[in-house]
Amino acid sequence: MAAVATRSTTTAAPSGFRRRHRSANLRVAEWSDGLVLSGVAGRYHQTRSAPQQLSWQAAVAGAAAGARWDEILEHAYGGAGFSVVGEADAGECQPLASAENWLAGRQAVWKRRLAGVAGFEAPAPLPRVCRLDHGNPYADIERRRIYASGIGSANERLTVAHEYLHFALANHPRGRDEDFVEQTARSLLGTP
Repeated sequence: MAAVATRSTTTAAPSGFRRRHRSANLRVAEWSDGLVLSGVAGRYHQTRSAPQQLSWQAAVAGAAAGARWDEILEHAYGGAGFSVVGEADAGECQPLASAENWLAGRQAVWKRRLAGVAGFEAPAPLPRVCRLDHGNPYADIERRRIYASGIGSANERLTVAHEYLHFALANHPRGRDEDFVEQTARSLLGTP
């Protein structure tokens, strides 16, 4: 999905404004040239939002409010996969619906159990759980994603709980302490 540079047709605007406007559009088009959207027939419009249609004005407003590009696209296109061609580790998220549902079903109980832990904050919204085909499971805090292979075994469920805790304990003094996070995950699941 590459943005399209548009020319201003307003004749009342000074030529310098039109040059700056066209230049900004060209920079956006060049930046987004490698942006790939999959899983939906994504459309965009200058002013109107609709299902699977990005409003350019809403995207600009979201960016001005501090939203990242992937958050803006997620809002417009729902569960579509997207990445930047050539960007390391930016692969699209293939959602693991069973793992997301499993996690959502446990969050309320875990929130009560961890309420007294300093720095605990239940992530809202829950991070996406994405299929990991190879490599070690991990939490991508910035993109709000957990990469895991599933929840079919006790070890896989422990892994998802562990990665969830990286989000929930991001403000805990020991939130990056792998031993502490693992021990807490095992406690939540009743696993020795």
